[in-house]
Amino acid sequence: MTVKHGGGSVMVWGCMSAARTGNLCFINGKLDHKQYLTILKENLVQSAEKLGIKDNFQYCQPNDPKHKALDVRLWLMYNCLKVLETPPQSPDIYIIEHLWAHLENKLKMHVTRNKKDLEAAILEEWGKINT
Repeated sequence: MTVKHGGGSVMVWGCMSAARTGNLCFINGKLDHKQYLTILKENLVQSAEKLGIKDNFQYCQPNDPKHKALDVRLWLMYNCLKVLETPPQSPDIYIIEHLWAHLENKLKMHVTRNKKDLEAAILEEWGKINT
């Protein structure tokens, strides 16, 4: 998700289960398949463990070239039992899009003057989702 607000924009990766949210990761620069793979390695399994679903979760990702890269597909093959790939531009199927919309709506209540303020507001609202 990319949030444009006030004095800049921030791109984030996040995950969720039916019960609550997992990790949220800020992305620096343009996201490519190598950075995406690093995010998965550092956050996906750890989030599944925190959510109590490590041995039984399905990872859903949009149909984007960086998600289809060979190194990403291989890592997912060995680290994620089930991967659901959605058709392009399918927000109704890609459930986390609804969470991003909720988060963006909540961010409208914050005054952000710069990227640091925006990141702090995102973290604050992400933390409130589970409460």
